[in-house]
Amino acid sequence: MNAFILAAGFGKRMKRYTLEFPKPMLPIQGVKLLDYSLFLLNNWNINKGLINTHYLGEKIQDHIKSFKAFPLFYSHETEILGTGGGVYTGLERFSFMKEDKFLVINPDTMLFPNESTFLPQIPSVQSLCHLYLLPITKDKNYTPIYLKDGMITFEKINEGKACYYIGLSVFHPDVFKNSHRKTEESFELIEVWKDLAFKKQLTGEIFPGKAIDVGEIDLYEELNAHGLNNKPVFSDRIVENISKMFQKA
Repeated sequence: MNAFILAAGFGKRMKRYTLEFPKPMLPIQGVKLLDYSLFLLNNWNINKGLINTHYLGEKIQDHIKSFKAFPLFYSHETEILGTGGGVYTGLERFSFMKEDKFLVINPDTMLFPNESTFLPQIPSVQSLCHLYLLPITKDKNYTPIYLKDGMITFEKINEGKACYYIGLSVFHPDVFKNSHRKTEESFELIEVWKDLAFKKQLTGEIFPGKAIDVGEIDLYEELNAHGLNNKPVFSDRIVENISKMFQKA
């Protein structure tokens, strides 16, 4: 499986921290958000990766030059294309992304699977896209996605569990087949998902672990200064393994 890493956004909610660096390059206790996503992808045996860039994209492009764990390419957007436009344009530019199922990950959310054996995958049934979700709790203010018997809807249904998307999904290569979309066109993935949900081709499951959405500056500063419950966010093993993914100068 190949992977698409979403890294083109402006990160405006990070304010002063993203004046000189794109959000995926921001460190938490010395580990860049992007590098932790690459660590996960390497653990999941990803064959090749594609990163879309826009805002301060040259910083990301320079950074990944020393990455050696698996082949990594970038798709630069002169105008920001949104999540859907970024993925679609990237697939059209790099045909290897359409050869098999591919994973999409957002570095803004740090994922911590409970089991080391966890591997993202897509059901072999009618699904063209599979989303990983977590239940919405009282302290979460997300637009709900409803999950029932493995199927996803965007309208409230009886016995449907209200969930939110954690920035991890797996796409079938036919997801954009016969699409009316064009390269360099701006649109969001949620537009694709709503169409798939209507056709009953969108599936999902509860992510077996924890997800931390680094969406606000206060949370970013808290994690950077104090970690999780006053413990380091990343173990020494993770930090060491991330270092090994990059070619030393």
